[in-house]
Order: sequence, then structure tokens, then C-alpha cells
Amino acid sequence: NALKNPLAQLQLKITVKDVLESEMISDPLHKLDCSPVSDGCAAVIIAHESVAKKFKQKPVWIKGVSFCADSFFFGDRDLSRAKALTEAAKKAYAMAGIKNPKKEIDVAELYDAFTYQELMWLEEMGLVDDSMAGKLLEKGDFNIDGRLPVNASGGLLSGHPVIAAGLYSMAAVVRQIRGDAGGFQVKKAKTGLVQGLNGLGGQSHCVFILDKEK
Repeated sequence: NALKNPLAQLQLKITVKDVLESEMISDPLHKLDCSPVSDGCAAVIIAHESVAKKFKQKPVWIKGVSFCADSFFFGDRDLSRAKALTEAAKKAYAMAGIKNPKKEIDVAELYDAFTYQELMWLEEMGLVDDSMAGKLLEKGDFNIDGRLPVNASGGLLSGHPVIAAGLYSMAAVVRQIRGDAGGFQVKKAKTGLVQGLNGLGGQSHCVFILDKEK
């Protein structure tokens, strides 16, 4: 996907073989499983409806948002799950009136500083069934033209402005909903999801639901 995004730092055409033959960082993660550290910034203007309607660009509406944090200590958490993300997603869905996220989310930008995270977060947010993310990835479900396009921008693996990562992902979804994402535009993107995290081992997570309509 990054090949279609002129803002991506790493616009590389790589294969599974390339990843497996890249330097081992920490088993099983190779260098190409890990995001680069990038210089970058992003800005979002949040305004009241009465103000937003005066802008030339059509506003994108925040329909749902939630932030949840788990225990700081690794020993108190099951690191094979992300309880904080599951709870944050449920609350954001409820606020946005989303009953079936598998069918109602058109595009998603997730925190993927490491390759395994996209699959894990998809399952934890109920966007796919448990243990199915890998199989659906291989089928192409998360491609730009797939059932649920994920990280159409190339995600953080193509450029990771560390502190600004969440806003960078949000800006990508805003562009999708406005229809001005250029080469990585998802067709008929109306409702988008943005997920970000902070803390050791995914301690805390934030989920936004953005929509074309109020």
C-alpha cells in the first residue's frame, strides 16, 4: 500500500522472502517486521458543528471515541490479549451506534509498528473472529479493494512518526472519508476507524469512529 502513498517514508516493494531474510531483531521479528522511526507531524482541527460548517472542506464527524488503560505491570496482564482495546472498541461502537462493526466499518487505520499487531488488534476489536485474521489477510480481505481495507496508507510500517502516530492515522482516515486519498483511496469509504496505543505491551488504547455524515 505504501507504494501508492507519496507521504510514506518507505515505499518498498517487498516479498515474504525479503522479510524472512532481513536481519533478526528479536525472534520472531525481523527488521522488515518492524517500523522505522520517522520525522513527521500531523494536525487535526476539532470544532463545534456551527464552526465546522463554515469551512470550505466538508467536515468529517467524530461519531464515537473511547480510551481505556490496563495495568502497567506485565505480570498483571495476559499479553496474548488486549483487554483495554476490546473495551475501548466496545465503548466507541456504542457511542457511534454501531451494532455490527464487521459490516459497518468501511476502512481502518491501526497502529502497526510491528507486523503481528494489525492481526491482533483486528481480532480484539471484533472486526474479525478470533484466530481468523491471518487467514483473512492471506485471502486479501484487508487489501485496498478487500472486504475491510486496513492501513491503506501503508500504515506505520511505512513510516512511524512516533508521538504523532495516532494523528497521522486519523489524518489518513479523514482523507479516505473525504475522498481525497489519491492513489490509496478506498471506494465508498463512509465510516472509518482509527486505533492508537500507548504504554508498554499495548497497555492503553484509543479508538475513534469517524463518519461522512453527522
